[in-house]
Amino acid sequence: MQAARVAVKLEETMLTMKRLHGERWNEVAEPYRALLRGVMKDYGTDNVLGVALQIAKGMDAEGHNPTMLLAVAAEMACPVCHG
Repeated sequence: MQAARVAVKLEETMLTMKRLHGERWNEVAEPYRALLRGVMKDYGTDNVLGVALQIAKGMDAEGHNPTMLLAVAAEMACPVCHG
């Protein structure tokens, strides 16, 4: 049940960030996509959410807000859903 709540929260976050950035979404999201793709490649994984959660924990520990990173990861996790 907790996994479903997390999935819904990620979806809501992604939709909110897309609304907030509007037409600039792709431009604003691209650096995060590049970061996630690079780390996924380094670790030899295709688990974008797992990678994003690890990065987000580090960001949070350093006082940075990982919201945008998680929103982009949610989009990358299901590109057909969020095309």
